[in-house]
Amino acid sequence: MYVDSVYVKHFQEVAQLISPMTTAPMSGCLSFYYLLQQADDNVFALYTRDRAGLYEEIWKVDSPGNAAWNLAEVEFSAPYPMEVIFEVAFNGPKGGYVALDDISFSPVHCQNQTGKHSLFFLLPFCNFSFLTDTWCQDMI
Repeated sequence: MYVDSVYVKHFQEVAQLISPMTTAPMSGCLSFYYLLQQADDNVFALYTRDRAGLYEEIWKVDSPGNAAWNLAEVEFSAPYPMEVIFEVAFNGPKGGYVALDDISFSPVHCQNQTGKHSLFFLLPFCNFSFLTDTWCQDMI
């Protein structure tokens, strides 16, 4: 996913990447890499949303990004069907961008190996295998 403020017409416009609804109870570690420019003016967060439409924030960028890819690991629990939503909002005149890559899920707890990586492109892009193949197909 790549979201750039160049296309934003109003502050607080939101872009979302939404997974299909989970179909079975699960828990473990959701990990992904992100690249962020102008973090002070941008909001980049991860939510879950259940069938009733209730959102819960499970992760948010808490420090300015840098020119390298950053690894995020988030403890994830879905005891009932829910969607995972990556959300970006631009809230200032400086603009910027957010890039997201290499989303994956592991049924084990996170290792908290947050870090920086200078790789320009991480593969595979679609690795959300605990959901459905439509996640990847929709993104291509």
